[in-house]
Amino acid sequence: MDKQKKTKKILTLAERAAAFAKYRQRLKSVKQKFKEEGWEIMDQKRINPQLTKESTTTDPYIIFASRERLNLVDIFLMFVSDDLVQKMIESCGEIKFSNQKHLHITQKKVYQLLAILIYVYGQNGKGENEKNPQQKAFNHALSHFRDLFGFVNVLGENSIQLLYTHLLFKPDHEILLSANFCSFVASLGEMVVGDEKLFFFSGKSAFTRRVDSKPDKVGFWHYELMGKLDNDLPFLLQIKTHHTLASAGETTHVSDITKSWANLIVSKLSFDTVLVVDAYYLDQASRELFHSLGVKFLCGLSKHRFARWVDFLETEIHRPGDWIATYNEKENELLIGAFDMNVQLGKRYCLSNAFNLKKDKPHVGRVPAYDEYKVGFSLCDNFNQLLHNHTWPYRHGGFTSRGEFGSISDFVLSCVLLNTFHSYISIHKISKNNFVFQDFCETLSYDLFAY
Repeated sequence: MDKQKKTKKILTLAERAAAFAKYRQRLKSVKQKFKEEGWEIMDQKRINPQLTKESTTTDPYIIFASRERLNLVDIFLMFVSDDLVQKMIESCGEIKFSNQKHLHITQKKVYQLLAILIYVYGQNGKGENEKNPQQKAFNHALSHFRDLFGFVNVLGENSIQLLYTHLLFKPDHEILLSANFCSFVASLGEMVVGDEKLFFFSGKSAFTRRVDSKPDKVGFWHYELMGKLDNDLPFLLQIKTHHTLASAGETTHVSDITKSWANLIVSKLSFDTVLVVDAYYLDQASRELFHSLGVKFLCGLSKHRFARWVDFLETEIHRPGDWIATYNEKENELLIGAFDMNVQLGKRYCLSNAFNLKKDKPHVGRVPAYDEYKVGFSLCDNFNQLLHNHTWPYRHGGFTSRGEFGSISDFVLSCVLLNTFHSYISIHKISKNNFVFQDFCETLSYDLFAY
């Protein structure tokens, strides 16, 4: 039996008038509460909000702590430091061959493994039509290094396979790795951007999440804090893998992530640096935290957390290109509602304490704060797109072997390589078009193997 189609009720003139009167009364109430909180609508033709800078010497880009012209392996080993390598060795436990003979792990063997992995990264080929393409890639890399360094100085195939399976970058190592990234930086530049990357993984794991709005749909959720180098390339400052272990009562709290990002700005004394995050990270608690620490922020707003503000803003923007700006002098906050020219994005809302009000007419087409917000997130989009192009081409796990930590390790090593690559061409003022990723991997792998 067919379901009856629901017919829309046709309102009488009196009912329509009553509904409209109710809407106007609600809108009047929203505007009144908005005004009572101290918000004033700005004159778009006379006021042009600009990012506030306390210091005239603040550089718009990341400044590295070292002024030396470091080579590739020096940069890489600052990120993958001796203490991080030692943690990797300790966490992999005892490794045995099939004949039960113990494989003794040294730092030299770790560097050989990393050199071989980096060389394979640079080849960037899956060999999907071949049998055992990963094994063939390893054999090709081993032959390459044996030709360069001699057969007796290179690990055997079985040793490489065992190390590849067990010697991994694990979530427990991310705090130290992030500290190594940050210690390489003296100042953070004009803005840092907090975002996340869902890295595809469909196996069973306490670390996986399903997010249908993301391109990969399911995988590991990695929190990222990004800065910008003077060549406009991204530099990853912090990384954290989200996990939920219900049996142990453990989970990654978003509030801890935002606090970590804010504390980095404070620790670097980069009080002109603006922390840019989307609506996922801003609630009343994080807003109060940023104010208490003196951290400048530019954040997206979600309707379910800031319903009253969004209710007001959305009534003032009706078509693509419309925007409204309001300012709260007491809180020194700018509140923006904008209807993006991309109609698929629709209406967007931002809150910031990083702008001052300049008496000037804004440039035609500019939406204050919202334009800066979009520029910030293009940095993360760039980094994540580069990750897609420069990730480990083979899978971990299979049959009875779980691949979760191997896949996380692949992602982390990809981040380390991109940071090393971007830092090197920034320090040496090399055009990103004149030093391709394959050449970078081959050079770094050789230097690391010889280290």
